[in-house]
Amino acid sequence: MHADRLPAGLGFAAEVVVAFWEFCDNHGLTRQQFALHYARNRFPSSVLVVGAETAEQAAANCRLMSAASSHDDLHRAWDGRWPDDVEDLVDPSKWPSMTRR
Repeated sequence: MHADRLPAGLGFAAEVVVAFWEFCDNHGLTRQQFALHYARNRFPSSVLVVGAETAEQAAANCRLMSAASSHDDLHRAWDGRWPDDVEDLVDPSKWPSMTRR
């Protein structure tokens, strides 16, 4: 979601969300595909768990995972743009209640 639609408790994530949107837009990437391929590329021995609210979303995620992967140079470019993970963002168990602003 766009940074201006983040739930109130996730306002701390706005900076990285904006940076991620800009990065994907500047490189002609869809955010969903880049995020899935980045995770798969950076953590190849991990199991990737992707949520979906509808069957259509699950099917779209499967298509994205089957599509050609983004290149390592783009993954390194993102690492250069945002080198440190925000632990409270990457671990949903740390997210506060999801009350919209």
